[in-house]
Amino acid sequence: DNILLLAFLPFELYLYNIYGQVNHGTSIVVIKTPTEIIIGADTRQSHGLDFLNPRFVPKIFRFGNTFFLCAGISDVEGSDFSVIKIAKAACTLGNIISQQVKLFQDSIREPFLEHYRYMRSIQPEILPYLSVNIAFCGIENDVPLLYYRTLKVIRTRGGGDSVVCDEPDSTTLDSGATYCLLGIHDHIERVFFEYVRQLGLVGAIKRLIALEAVMHPHLVGGGLDLIAINKFRVAWLAKSSYYVHKEY
Repeated sequence: DNILLLAFLPFELYLYNIYGQVNHGTSIVVIKTPTEIIIGADTRQSHGLDFLNPRFVPKIFRFGNTFFLCAGISDVEGSDFSVIKIAKAACTLGNIISQQVKLFQDSIREPFLEHYRYMRSIQPEILPYLSVNIAFCGIENDVPLLYYRTLKVIRTRGGGDSVVCDEPDSTTLDSGATYCLLGIHDHIERVFFEYVRQLGLVGAIKRLIALEAVMHPHLVGGGLDLIAINKFRVAWLAKSSYYVHKEY
């Protein structure tokens, strides 16, 4: 893969020149076809704006039959705030994925707003980066399901703070599969579409995350986690060796 990446790099740099560059601290790709879900994620995580001393963590979490993905401020050392723990509680209480998503949205608002205000008091420069992209996915009644949300704080007309949970539009590939990219991506779909045509779904995920690790080594990296889910099985296609799994 690394040899192939170098061969494609001039074309990719040309696209980045024209369409702009990505700017994010996580790279997660989720593709949903009529029969399966494929997830790829890097494993590097920065502490706030400290990009020089990263830690390496999983970004694909399994709670029962539901898979949860998170990009952005997922948890904070020394704090009770943890998006992952809130997601786990929602998956434990909810019987189906749509119910789990609603429970998560209802439960995350107050803790996220409290954390936002705390970060504003001690590290205001991080506020433009303080958002969370999450996805819940899995197989229900033999059908792949994917729910994607973006969580952020906005200023109300009255001058207060309010947490909003947006549902971005899904993007469809030529094959009819839909996908979402967790993190902040500027026009990177143009690169990804070309990868899918040349390399297939799994190859495209590997290549995209490898490219971002090369282009943004202080933001993305730490090895690749790659998993495929269908009604018959859950298969790990690649697993990073940079971290030890953490229990939530």
